[in-house]
Parts: sequence; C-alpha cells; structure tokens
Amino acid sequence: MSWLLGGLGVVGLLLAGRTSTRGIGWVVGIGAQALWIVYAIASHQPGFIMSAVAFGIAYGVNLRVWLKDSGWMQRAHQARVIKKRAEQIVEEGRHG
Repeated sequence: MSWLLGGLGVVGLLLAGRTSTRGIGWVVGIGAQALWIVYAIASHQPGFIMSAVAFGIAYGVNLRVWLKDSGWMQRAHQARVIKKRAEQIVEEGRHG
C-alpha cells in the first residue's frame, strides 16, 4: 500500500511540473496526503501523519500560488461579479 501511495505522490508531482496539468497535480498531491493519513492511522504509524500534513500544506500553498498566477482566481471573481450584476438587472426589470 505504501508503494501505491508513494507512486500517487510522484504522479502528482509529475503533473504539477507540467504547465497544462499543474493545478490537477497539486490536487492529486493533496489527495495522496489525505490517503497517507488514513494509512498512518490504519497501520498505527503516527509518524506518517506529521509528514503527510507538512506535504499537504506544501501542496496547498503551491496550488494557491498556481491559482493566483494562472489568473483563475481573478476570472472566477469576475464571473461572480458579472453574475451578481446580471441578477440585479433581472430583479430591477421585475420591479420596474
């Protein structure tokens, strides 16, 4: 099982190193760390929990940086603003 989880972590890193799949790679890495925590609990190896938390934080920070740098967060915010404004216009049209 540990080989499988280690392999999943490597796949996450490989995906994160590619421009087209970077965000997915960080998410895969976070998922792998969650599985490491489950494995640590099931196998009574609490030392793995601390490393999985540390790696998970690193993956999360990198995901956040990638989201910010890719412009995804800004586009998502702009979409929310546009949707809210459209709802306001529709509501104003209903009430004349």
